[in-house]
Order: sequence, then structure tokens, then C-alpha cells
Amino acid sequence: KIEDKELEYFYIEEYTSEDAVASIVDETNGVTVLTLYTMEMAPKSSEDNYLTLMQKNLDNLKSGLAC
Repeated sequence: KIEDKELEYFYIEEYTSEDAVASIVDETNGVTVLTLYTMEMAPKSSEDNYLTLMQKNLDNLKSGLAC
């Protein structure tokens, strides 16, 4: 379906399995993966907080939606 729709970007959550993502990228000829942070768990990086993660979400949404 990703190739049928000619999608360039694929959104995942921060803690999505890397193996699952790699499989999707391989099967779709390199779709770009962008992360959305849900804050369901503590951030992976101690430098991140709510505002930095929401800024990353905004940046990734802008990229994927071509805004």
C-alpha cells in the first residue's frame, strides 16, 4: 500500500521495534521514517523534555506533510 500511494514518509512511535521498521524500509525501497514522540514512556535521551519532544514532533510533521 505504501508504494501504491507513492508515500515518501512513514511515521513511527519512538519505541517502535527497529526490526519492524527496517523490514518496512526494505520492502518499500527506502521510505523515509520519521519519529513521533508520544511521551508514554520516559524519553530515551536525558536531554529531552516535553517541549523538546513536541518541537521534534512538529518538525517531523512539517517534513512529512511538506509544510
